[in-house]
Amino acid sequence: MLGQVTSASARNGRHWGPALSLFFYSVAICCIAAGGASLWLHWQGNTIVAFRPAAGILLILLGAAQGKLLIGRKGRLPDAVSLRWFQRTMLIGFAGCYVMALWLGSGPTAPYLFGTALAAWHTVMIVMITVDARHLESALRVFRHRSVRVVVRGLYLMVLATLVVELGLRLYWSTSDGPLTEAHVAQFCSLDPGSEYQGRRVNALGYWDDEFHTARDGAGFRVAVLGDRVTLSGTTETNFLSQVEQQVPNLEVYNFGLPEAGPAEYAAQAARQIVRYQPDLLLVVVSVDDDISMVAPAASAFQWQSLRICQIGAHVLSGSPQPTIANQTSPEGRLRCSHLAVCRTPIDARMHAQWKSAQGHLAGIIKRCRDRGIDVALVLAPGEFQVSSTLRDVLCRRAGCEPGQLDLELPQRRLSDFAAERDTPVLDLLPHFRTQEAPLFRRDGLSWNDRGNQLAAQVLGTWLRDRYAPQIAARR
Repeated sequence: MLGQVTSASARNGRHWGPALSLFFYSVAICCIAAGGASLWLHWQGNTIVAFRPAAGILLILLGAAQGKLLIGRKGRLPDAVSLRWFQRTMLIGFAGCYVMALWLGSGPTAPYLFGTALAAWHTVMIVMITVDARHLESALRVFRHRSVRVVVRGLYLMVLATLVVELGLRLYWSTSDGPLTEAHVAQFCSLDPGSEYQGRRVNALGYWDDEFHTARDGAGFRVAVLGDRVTLSGTTETNFLSQVEQQVPNLEVYNFGLPEAGPAEYAAQAARQIVRYQPDLLLVVVSVDDDISMVAPAASAFQWQSLRICQIGAHVLSGSPQPTIANQTSPEGRLRCSHLAVCRTPIDARMHAQWKSAQGHLAGIIKRCRDRGIDVALVLAPGEFQVSSTLRDVLCRRAGCEPGQLDLELPQRRLSDFAAERDTPVLDLLPHFRTQEAPLFRRDGLSWNDRGNQLAAQVLGTWLRDRYAPQIAARR
């Protein structure tokens, strides 16, 4: 351990000393550069981030201190410690700094906390190696105890095992179908298997439908449906998918709808569940207000939820809990000013990123299903503010937005153009919903009432019969 100044370590030092010196010099330069970049971002950026200027100053000072300790060593460092001890303590320090950043917060401050703590630890390591061992004799004596060596070795092995498992999981899920994060969220968002929801028992997979079967013997034209709360509208009898299944002969509908979901979760479902049931057609019901404007941002590297080990652990411990279907009757559920962003012009940087993310997931669904011989079509479900001028005026007043800043058909046009580029059929419900004077949405604004379900069933049933009549007849 620390203080093992032996002839063997001295001989080892002749081999790794120059390489270690180069490593230390490089890190010192990186600290100074990172500090300068932090200060530049603070002065030039429009967003104020706590601790960023302090982190920039500390990084520059720590980098300068490291350079001061290294200058004059002529490219060689005294071998005050063994190479094995150096590797272990550096890895333990890295893990400790990362855990500290996770513990203190996952906001924009976390990267600066992590970088500063890591630079400080690196400076301590340089001091331990470059300073004469006689000046650190008391500290060295502590690390010679057997108990201390055992603890350090145990921490090192634990950190190393965790790092290997995390990297292995990331490598595995990066090469498999669908990211683990999205699959975990999709399963977490499903309903509680076996529970009752709006007059129907939830099946074993957590979906609001009868049990699904992988066998195709005697089955009709099978349609799998992805979507959010819109697909769970109504009751067993009034739901638009149930009505379509009754209206179109030889049609079998599998409802994979989730209470809270978006394109990322749809992509995970398509990769891990849809293909297993061999549907003839996959319908992706895109709620243009929620699925585009409310796309969840990617998890930060300084969030516990971003760690694959934590995701698996949470899934094992929590199973498939029933989500809270909140705000079903509360006006706040529908009065979301953020929904207007999908129609505001010009499109800002945030919405550009949201569109890019959503279209990327949809493109992945289309490609994955077509590779397996499954047709894909998009059903565009309008937001209530696109249909109700009264609600739209209320949201505009709350958001401080002028009606002239809204292009109500913008999301439908963009999605239609996106689908046309990929030769994917599209059913746009907005023109049909606009012709109705009676309310079509429930009070939550996120699902349809009985009239809305009936209208959607008529339009979708007619569209399926007209477009897929030969395929449906072939499955008789």
